Amino acid sequence: MGDDIQVTNDELGITIEGTVVQENDKTYWFKDEFGVQGQQVPPLHAVALLEGIAGRKLTDFEFKLLISKPLNGRARIAIVSMLVGDYMAYYSSRLIKGVPVRDYLQSVKRQVIGYIIMARHNKAGYNWGEVIGRDAFYDTDGNQVGHEILIKRSDEPGLETPLIDPIDILAGYLADLVLAGAKAFLRSMARGIEEKLLARGATPELAKLAALTEKELKAVRGGTASRKPPLMSAEELNKPVPQTKDGIGPKNRLTPRERTGVMKILNVLERVRNGESWAWVELIGLRIKRMEYGKWAEQGWFEIDVLPGNPGALNRVRLLIRWVPGDIEVKLRQVH
Repeated sequence: MGDDIQVTNDELGITIEGTVVQENDKTYWFKDEFGVQGQQVPPLHAVALLEGIAGRKLTDFEFKLLISKPLNGRARIAIVSMLVGDYMAYYSSRLIKGVPVRDYLQSVKRQVIGYIIMARHNKAGYNWGEVIGRDAFYDTDGNQVGHEILIKRSDEPGLETPLIDPIDILAGYLADLVLAGAKAFLRSMARGIEEKLLARGATPELAKLAALTEKELKAVRGGTASRKPPLMSAEELNKPVPQTKDGIGPKNRLTPRERTGVMKILNVLERVRNGESWAWVELIGLRIKRMEYGKWAEQGWFEIDVLPGNPGALNRVRLLIRWVPGDIEVKLRQVH
């Protein structure tokens, strides 16, 4: 996903799950009600609370973050989560006539993506305008994402109170840090699509094609309507299929089975254009390969058999596909 994508924290479903405040050798837990007194908790209890939110064991970074104590100052740790597609759960184990049953309720979940860490030194001994703190976003493995905000000594009370309004984080001066963290998380999801598809049984060609188009499409999240024209019109589906080269026989129209196969592939590709990355799993079982000869190979085209379960020699019609900047391009061709 490119940094030129204009999205907001609201559009990405970002929220603050809670805030941990460490001060004077004590740990406080604030849920999400600004102005409510925080609950003092033992550090290990804070660990258990975060594990409950994350739904997993904490990383070494997360554990040390909650156990450590700031020296001569205060640290605030805002737990940031966002809505993400759980694409491994998107397709249940149930099949109806060989087609995976989609479970939309299981396909979206809230996931902890990182932390805004706000560190403040005791301002006694610091002059007006000197740096007394730093704010930064860290992912769950402790990697800093984006820039760091330096906090200088002033009398602004909002920087000294242990309470923190989640609205200030999502819409205030920290909003850019949160958005940078969300974008980094989405990029990491895109990088993993190839190996995840391979693990589900995809051919290397399909996994590579999916990774290429995912990168180019810069998809954020599924569920939004596409503003792009359809990949292929009904008129094109009804005409005789063009040939990859002259002299390979008469041009024929699609048979009913071929038309069904083409429509299935096009449906998957339209959903991929809308950000539904894991729609690619529905193409597992179709033979997909990079074209090897002539202009088709030079231009980076892949070919997909439109009939499942048939070797390439028995598939006379292929859907050709390649990615172009920000979109997918398809052509229908008769190969023999």
